Amino acid sequence: SSDADDLEVTIREVDKGADVDDPDDDTGIEWSITDRSSGVSLIIRKDSVGSFTVFEPQISAVVIGAAVAVGVGKSGGGAGIAIGAALARNLIGTSHNDAAGAKSAAVIAKTQPGAVRAIVQNSSIVVTGGSLELRATSAPSISAFVGAFAVAVADGKGLNFAAAGAGARSINAINVRVSAIIDGDSAAGIRADGITLRATDSASIEVVTGAVAVAISFGGGAAISVAVGVAMAENVIQNFVEAYINNADNLSTTSGGDISISAVENAFIDSTAFAAAVAVAVSEKGLAVAVGVLTAENTIRSVVTAYILLSPSVTSAGAVTVSATDTSTIEAYTLSLAIAIGLIAIGVGIGIGKNLIDNDVSAYITGSTVTASGDFDITASSSPTIDTDSVGVAVSAGIGAGVAVFIAETTVEGTTEASVIGSRLTAAGNDINVTATSVETLIPLVRGGAGGAIAVGVMLSEATVRGTTRARLGFYSEITAANLTVLASDISVAKPVTNVGSVGRVAVSVAESEATLERTTIAVIPGSSQITLTQGNLTVLAISEATAYTSSRSDGGGGIAVSSLTIDSTIKGITRAEVDDTARIVVPTTNTTGDITVSAESHNLAIANTAS
Repeated sequence: SSDADDLEVTIREVDKGADVDDPDDDTGIEWSITDRSSGVSLIIRKDSVGSFTVFEPQISAVVIGAAVAVGVGKSGGGAGIAIGAALARNLIGTSHNDAAGAKSAAVIAKTQPGAVRAIVQNSSIVVTGGSLELRATSAPSISAFVGAFAVAVADGKGLNFAAAGAGARSINAINVRVSAIIDGDSAAGIRADGITLRATDSASIEVVTGAVAVAISFGGGAAISVAVGVAMAENVIQNFVEAYINNADNLSTTSGGDISISAVENAFIDSTAFAAAVAVAVSEKGLAVAVGVLTAENTIRSVVTAYILLSPSVTSAGAVTVSATDTSTIEAYTLSLAIAIGLIAIGVGIGIGKNLIDNDVSAYITGSTVTASGDFDITASSSPTIDTDSVGVAVSAGIGAGVAVFIAETTVEGTTEASVIGSRLTAAGNDINVTATSVETLIPLVRGGAGGAIAVGVMLSEATVRGTTRARLGFYSEITAANLTVLASDISVAKPVTNVGSVGRVAVSVAESEATLERTTIAVIPGSSQITLTQGNLTVLAISEATAYTSSRSDGGGGIAVSSLTIDSTIKGITRAEVDDTARIVVPTTNTTGDITVSAESHNLAIANTAS
C-alpha cells in the first residue's frame, strides 16, 4: 500500500547477549511488518554486526475436520449420521475469489503480489577493486495437511441407518515478484570489476488434501449405509522473476570482469489428494452406497525475463551473459476410492486431475549498444516437468455395480524466446550466441478399475505440449563477432500410461491414452531486419526432437467382459530456420571469411503400445 497507515510494525529485541535478563547487552532487533491492505508480511532482522536479513513468508498448516456418530436402538432401529468438513486457504502475495461458488474452480488473483527487489535506480556507483552484485532471492513456501474424516455406525433390531459425509477443500497460492534491476545511471555512470544481477525464485507448495467417509450399519431387520467422500485441491504458483539493465548511459566493468544478468524460476508443487468412501450394510436386507469424488488442479504460470534495454553504452571487460531459466516441476498423486458391501451395493469412484505449466521465458538485448572483450551469451532456457500418478478404484460386493472413472489432463505450454533486436553488439574475435532451448517432460500414469456384479472401469489420459521456442535477430542490428549463432532447440517427451482392469458378471474396461506434441521451434531473422555482419560467420539453426510414447492396457474378466483401448500419438510440430522476406544481411568486403548457414532439423518418434 502507498498509505503508511496501512503498515503494522512490531519490533522486538533478539540476540539477547550474554545475559538474557539484561536488556543493555541485547545486540539485535527484529521488525515484523504487515501491510493491512494486501496482507503481505515480511520479517527483517538486524544482527549484532549490523547485517540485515529479510525472511520470506512461509506457511505451515494442519487443518482437520472429524466427526464420529454411533446410533444404537435396543428395541427398534439405530441411526448414526456424521459429517466432517475441512477448508483451508493458504495464500502468499495473492487473494482468492470464489464468487462463482464452491462447485466452480477458484480464481487466484495477481493483483497484489509479494515483492523481493534489489534495485539501483538513477545512481552512480564506482567500485574500485571490487564487484557490484544485486541479488534478489525468494523462497516462499506453503506446507499443509487438510483432512476431513467422518465415521458413522448404526446398530439395532429394526431398520438401521448410517450416513457419513466428509468434505475437504484446500486452496494454496503463491504470487511473488522477484527483481534485480539497474534502472538508469547518473553522470559518473556505474563501474566495477564485475557486475552481477541475479533474481531467483524457489517457490514451493507441498500439500496433502484428503477426505475419508466410513458408514457401517448392522440390523436384524434392515440396514442402510451411505458414505460420501469429496476432496477438492487447487495449487497455483504464478510469479514474475526479472533481472535487467535499463537506460544505462555509461555502465562498464574493468580488470577483465564480466557482466552477468540472470533470472531463475525453480517453482515446485508436490500435491497428494485423495477421496475415499466405504459403506458396509450387514443385514439380510442391506443397502450400501459409497461415493468418492476427487478434483485436483495444479498450475504453474510464471514470467521469467532477463534483458538489457535502451542502454546506449554498456561495456564489459569480459563476457556478457543474459540468461532466463525455468525449471518448474509438478509432482502429483491422486486417489479416488469407493467400496460398498451389502446385499445391494453401489460403489462409485470419480476423479479428475489437471496439471498445467504455462511459463513465458525470455532473454534479450533491445535498443542497446553493448561491447564485450569476451563472448556474448543471450540464453532463454525452459525445462518444465510434470510427473503424476492417478488411481481410481470402485468395488461393489453385493448385487449392484462398481463404477470407477478417472480423467487426467497434463499440459505444458508457453513461450521460450531469446533475441537481439535493434542493437549493436561488438565481440571482436569472440562469439555471440542467441539461444532458446526448451525440454518438456510429461509422465502421466493413470490406473485403476472396478469390481462388482456390474463393473465399469474408465481411465482416460491426455498429455499435450504446445507453445513456441524461438530465437531471433532482428530490426537494425549490427554485429561484430568471430561467429554469430541464432539457435532454437526443443525436445518434447510425453509418456502417458493408462491401465484399467474390471472384474464382474458384466465387466467393462475402457482405457484411452493420448499424446499430442505440437510445439513450434523457430530460428529467424524477421522481415524488414537489416543485419550487418562486420566480422565472422552467421548460423541460423532450428532443431526439434519430439517423442510420443503412449502405452495402454485393458484387462477384464467375467460372464460378459468387454475391453476397449484407444491410443493416439500425434506429432504435428513446426520447425523452421528462416530469413524472412525483406530481411537484409550485409557482409562487407572487409569480412572475407563470413559464411551464412540456415538449417532446420526435426527428429520425431511416435510409439503406441497396447495390451488387451
